[in-house]
Amino acid sequence: RDLEQSLKEDPNNLNTFVNLGILEQREGRPEKAVEWYRRALEIQPGSPILLSNLAHARLKTGDLDGALRDYNDALSRDDKLSKAYHGRGIVYAEKGKLQTAIEDWNQAFDLDKTLIDVPYLRAKAWLQLGHSGKAWKEINLAAELNCPISEVYSLHARFVYTGWIKTGRPDV
Repeated sequence: RDLEQSLKEDPNNLNTFVNLGILEQREGRPEKAVEWYRRALEIQPGSPILLSNLAHARLKTGDLDGALRDYNDALSRDDKLSKAYHGRGIVYAEKGKLQTAIEDWNQAFDLDKTLIDVPYLRAKAWLQLGHSGKAWKEINLAAELNCPISEVYSLHARFVYTGWIKTGRPDV
């Protein structure tokens, strides 16, 4: 309601557009978030944070090419945006470019250790690439960081159950 009032009072308010974009994403309406972030970018063209937000919303709509374009644009303007590397890694993984995804997730995690899902994402990619040892290290790190993704713990148990530890694996 406050955002609606703010929009009535100032129909070109950057903060209102951004907050509406965030709200729409939280409410599961990324298509609407894309619209609000586009409007925000009309007021503040080239903003790396807004481009990253737009990219994330596009990713949630399934527009991988648009998301990749916006993440690239954001990172060309600010190469310290950890969440942009994180999101771009997801795009690359979705496109089957797992090694490139891992590189982006490495960069994201180097910049921001609070991105505790990164080890889990890297573990999944390493498994798909056939590197169980690297995956094992990442799953252990994800568990140590208390990553809230439940699959972390089922993957950890699967590694232990299948005896990869006892047989001399992981093979790093």
